[in-house]
Amino acid sequence: GKGIGNGYPVSVAAFSATAVERLGGQPIRWAQSHQNDPLGAAVALEVLRTLTEERLIERGKEMADLLYSGLDDIREKTGKIAAIRARGLMVALELVDDGDATSTTQTFHTLLERGFIVAQRPGMNVLRIDPPLTIDRDDLEAFLECLGTVLHEAPPPDA
Repeated sequence: GKGIGNGYPVSVAAFSATAVERLGGQPIRWAQSHQNDPLGAAVALEVLRTLTEERLIERGKEMADLLYSGLDDIREKTGKIAAIRARGLMVALELVDDGDATSTTQTFHTLLERGFIVAQRPGMNVLRIDPPLTIDRDDLEAFLECLGTVLHEAPPPDA
């Protein structure tokens, strides 16, 4: 519901043809707090129009390819990335770290200090990278350069 309204409270239910067939054409009881809201419908329609006209899904795929290849390159050069799990531009970056995620936490703080917002759950060696579909190529490349530098300069987790 968050994406279709671009922050405005509206949601959508979508079903595959297989699911519709299994339901046998029976209606589904569904409700939301802003049900039948004409403003919500207008907002959702505008979001869909923007996604289509600005080719944001296709562009997001291009940026995701750039992000994956950049992260893979950093993994090869630094040896400090244990795994890259991704779907589109949503990435979970598992770092090689000690049991307390000390290096990951330091990487998180350093990236933040340098102007890059990622997420980390306390005590976990995973950073979540979640850029918007509208991210500029230059910004993504700057992030990759910064992350590569931070990981290259970081001491090994055992140190």
